[in-house]
Amino acid sequence: DFASPEFASGYCFPDSASTLPLSGLRVPGLCVRLLLSGLRVHFTAFMTSRPRSLRPVTAFRTPRPLYCFQDFASPDFAFGYCVPDSASTLPLSGLRVPGLCVRLLRSGLRVHFTAFRTSRPRTLRSVTAFRTPRPLYRFQDFASPDFASGYCFPDSASTLLLSGLRVPGLCVRTSRPWTLGPVTAFQTPRPLYCFQDFASPDFAFGYCFPDSASTLPLSGIASPDFAFGYCFPDSASTLPLSGIASPDFAFGYCFPDSASTLPLSGIASPDFAFGYCFPDSASTLPLSGIASPDFAFGYCFPDSASTLPLSGIASPDFAFGYCFPDSASTLPLSGIASPDFAFGYCFPDSASTLPLSGIASPDFAFGYCFPDSASTLPLSGIASPDFAFGYCFPDSASTLPLSGIASPDFAFGYCFPDSASTLPLSGIASPDFAFGYCFPDSASTLPLSGIASPDFAFGYCFPDSASTLPLSGIASPDFAFGYCFPDSASTLPLSGIASPDFAFGYCFPDSASTLPLSGIASPDFAFGYCFPDSASTLPLSGIASPDFAFGYCFPDSASTLPLSGIASPDFAFGYCFPDSASTLPLSGIASPDFAFGYCFPDSASTLPLSGIASPDFAFGYCFPDSASTLPLSGIASPDFAFGYCFPDSASTLPLSGIASPDFAFGYCFPDSASTLPLSGIASPDFAFGYCFPDSASTLPLSGIASPDFAFGYCFPDSASTLPLSGIASPDFAFGYCFPDSASTLPLSGIASPDFAFGYCFPDSASTLPLSGIASPDFAFGYCFPDSASTLPLSGIASPDFAFGYCFPDSASTLPLSGIASPDFAFGYCFPDSASTLPLSGIASPDFAFGYCFPDSASTLPLSGIASPDFAFGYCFPDSASTLPLSGIASPDFAFGYCFPDSASTLPLSGIASPDFAFGYCFPDSASTLPLSGIASPDFAFGYCFPDSASTLPLSGIASPDFAFGYCFPDSASTLLLSGLRVPGHCVRLLLSGLRVDFIAFRTSRPRTLRP
Repeated sequence: DFASPEFASGYCFPDSASTLPLSGLRVPGLCVRLLLSGLRVHFTAFMTSRPRSLRPVTAFRTPRPLYCFQDFASPDFAFGYCVPDSASTLPLSGLRVPGLCVRLLRSGLRVHFTAFRTSRPRTLRSVTAFRTPRPLYRFQDFASPDFASGYCFPDSASTLLLSGLRVPGLCVRTSRPWTLGPVTAFQTPRPLYCFQDFASPDFAFGYCFPDSASTLPLSGIASPDFAFGYCFPDSASTLPLSGIASPDFAFGYCFPDSASTLPLSGIASPDFAFGYCFPDSASTLPLSGIASPDFAFGYCFPDSASTLPLSGIASPDFAFGYCFPDSASTLPLSGIASPDFAFGYCFPDSASTLPLSGIASPDFAFGYCFPDSASTLPLSGIASPDFAFGYCFPDSASTLPLSGIASPDFAFGYCFPDSASTLPLSGIASPDFAFGYCFPDSASTLPLSGIASPDFAFGYCFPDSASTLPLSGIASPDFAFGYCFPDSASTLPLSGIASPDFAFGYCFPDSASTLPLSGIASPDFAFGYCFPDSASTLPLSGIASPDFAFGYCFPDSASTLPLSGIASPDFAFGYCFPDSASTLPLSGIASPDFAFGYCFPDSASTLPLSGIASPDFAFGYCFPDSASTLPLSGIASPDFAFGYCFPDSASTLPLSGIASPDFAFGYCFPDSASTLPLSGIASPDFAFGYCFPDSASTLPLSGIASPDFAFGYCFPDSASTLPLSGIASPDFAFGYCFPDSASTLPLSGIASPDFAFGYCFPDSASTLPLSGIASPDFAFGYCFPDSASTLPLSGIASPDFAFGYCFPDSASTLPLSGIASPDFAFGYCFPDSASTLPLSGIASPDFAFGYCFPDSASTLPLSGIASPDFAFGYCFPDSASTLPLSGIASPDFAFGYCFPDSASTLPLSGIASPDFAFGYCFPDSASTLPLSGIASPDFAFGYCFPDSASTLPLSGIASPDFAFGYCFPDSASTLLLSGLRVPGHCVRLLLSGLRVDFIAFRTSRPRTLRP
């Protein structure tokens, strides 16, 4: 019944059969007394509560006695020091390697250690170990809340087998021996004792200063991995850090009281705050003079006065998870040069603010959250950041004023769900703007002015009636990938816009929705305008040469699109005239990109095109009747068929001798014999929306040099194929759709395309073989929902990989090999049992922002990966899900691995120095995380193995910061560690000339306990 919540970095064995065998440990660790040459240590035993027959012990040849005690209630022990009283202090000075919680003495070092009082020793016996004349004691109900960084094995069969460890560590082996025999360790004649119900959940990796006066002054420290889990829950807790050169700082600082502070000054280049927690009102984190740290992976300022003043910071990776949930929370950032900013800022209260000024070129807001009414994010003087991957302004007064921004990638996911939410953008030069703006309330606005050339709105959402998006003075941006104006008064006034790619998905589903466009010079306009009501209009006048209508939809009879005086635009990405009298009068048009999505669903609809010189032709023609034809001949160099639709069996589109068109943004061949033979095409923008819903539909593409490929291929039948070979450098597959079982998209020899924004392989045999691809932006939305879907990727040099791979069936695979340095998997989804993602030979990618392997056999084999940012959100919710990682050199590993089923595994081998597991989650019984050959990683910020058979085998690990929060709450959870070279695991050890006294713990039902 070793109930200490400490001991070996947090190992918790609360049940009776829990065992922890440790043998052959060579390195000192967490909780032992040791003696080196010339070492003198004073150790103060702890007072017991009811010692009855307590005897003192002399150790280390010192006149200081040791006591044995029961119910060891210390909430700490090295790296989770818990000093729960107000005057408790732990002064550490001159330590070159702080945190191991042993008494030691080097030249001139003297340490006093206070032992803790026990409760029910009853029949305490001494033990002699390590060839010393000093006895060891065993005791019961060791209740220390530290030891082993939080390993939790709350069930009965939990085991922790440790063999051949080179480093100290985990603290003892337990059992229900009844006939317990002695164990000889370290070539000493001293026996080790086994004991039962070792419930210690911690040890190092979780400093706990729950009282008000607790302090941890650290000075003159060279380059430690600092605070993997500091806890300062009281009001006066402080952590002054000064003169620190280059540590991995605060993987989990916790300052839950009001006066908690963390003054950091003169820090050169640390990985800062992986999990700062300032939950009280006066919590502050003043950071000044910091050169280039990875800043705030998880700052938490949940109270009203929490602040994070950052000044003079050169180029950090900033706020992976700032949390300012109270009303007065602020994050003033000034003079910051080029950081990766806010991966997850959270300002859920009304007065939360994030003033950013003078910032040069950061990757900004991957997940800002301003859910209250007064939340603001003033951004000014920002040069060229990747901005807002997930801004969230769900309350009514939320605002995001952006001014003087030069060229950022802006808003991947702005969320302004309340009525007064605003996003004023002014003076912005050329950013990639709004990947997912969300303005779901009535007064939401997005004023954009003076914007030069950004990629704008990948997903604006204005679902309420008064939502507006005033855009003025915009030069040439890629605008609105997904504007949504579903209410009646929604408007998008666009004026003075020079040449942007405009509206990837405008949606005006109500009757009064309007899109007035005037004075626009040459933009790529309307990727998905939707005017489903009868009075919807799109007046276009004085437009010079834009790429127009990516998806106009006029489903009512009176819908009109009057176009006049247009010189040379890319026209109709998706015009839809489903009524019989719908017309598209085109006159005086010289050389446009024509029909992005014409739809003539009646049998007599015709579009005779002849003698046209060089247009971008048919972005979305729709000929749903059997006799519909589109004969195209002698066309020189158009952007061809962005959305042809031939739903009948005899529909044909013969294309021959075409030089260099933008081809098929939306071809639709829903019948079995539909064909689109394309050969000898030089460099087109290819298939933004091919649709081959029948089984024999084919699109053979060969010898294509450098096209923008497949924004929306659709092969919904089983034999649909899209063979692509010898393609040099296209923008590939924004929306391939292979919903049947035999659908394939073989891609080989592709040099450097923007690949798969939305591949869809929903059937079992769907495949997308990609090989020899040099440097593409890969898979923004691959979808392989069936069991045999595969995406083999090999020889890819440096792509932005998988923003949204979806392999929801059991056999779905994504083999990736020879990839040099991609941004990998923002949203891989392998929800079936056999889904796999084999990755090998990858040099340095940003890996898995959201891998999803929810089925039992899902796997992600990663091998030969050099230095990627790994797994921001791997999800393996089924039992057989696995993530084998081998030969990985130095990645930032697992921000959120999720293996919630019983057989989920994460084998990691040959990993050199990664920042490991920010949030591994193995909640089922057989979940495993085998880690082997890891050199020096920052390990486990939050491993979670809540089921009984969860295992975490770690072998050959050299010097990691180990287990920030391993959680093995079930009975069979195991953590196998072998060949560890680094200290930190809490066992007795012996080196040359080393003498150690070890206090064994008493068992609860020893019956016949023998030394």
